[in-house]
Amino acid sequence: MRFVRNVFVLWVLVFVMVSSVLLYSRTFSEPSELQKLGFGMCSDQPCFMGIVPGVTTWKDAILILKSYDLKEEDYEEISFATVKLKYFDVTVTGSKEDGVTAIQIWHSKIPLGTVIQLMGNPCAVGFLTEYSNHRDPRIFYPFMSADVVLDTDRVTQEAFADPIILRTTRDEALLCKSTPDFPRIKWKGFATLSRYNSNN
Repeated sequence: MRFVRNVFVLWVLVFVMVSSVLLYSRTFSEPSELQKLGFGMCSDQPCFMGIVPGVTTWKDAILILKSYDLKEEDYEEISFATVKLKYFDVTVTGSKEDGVTAIQIWHSKIPLGTVIQLMGNPCAVGFLTEYSNHRDPRIFYPFMSADVVLDTDRVTQEAFADPIILRTTRDEALLCKSTPDFPRIKWKGFATLSRYNSNN
């Protein structure tokens, strides 16, 4: 009886210790590379520096960006705010009435693997056809897309995601499903382009 009680106490102690370690690691985990650059998830939607397309007002976005070298431009009903940061350029698009509608991150050297580490696997992949070199894929999430710049015939973790575009849509079908103009296929992981172009 005493042996059983000691084993039970030992199991309880091990359970408490493992649970404590897991709780601590989740609470105080190191931010990912993408989070260090200003990306994050705000209410289950991708955001940049706390700016959420479809949620953040134009005035609030300008307040956040004012501490950088901000350039504002208005074209008819659309407003643009551009900042040059250390590792990339950011253009916020929207209007004073509708708030922020999109955020484009340009000239980045952000690896695709880093994007997937924060966002998970894309919901779809498409290939750009409007350019002469249309082998580079575009990955899609319900609120985001990114062009993948390839230097080989393989989608790799090291390939750059440029530009990354955060969007307002909450309709997954708009970004994750095929359209006649831009067919999409299922994410097949880090694979060759021939695998993406096959019907399997």
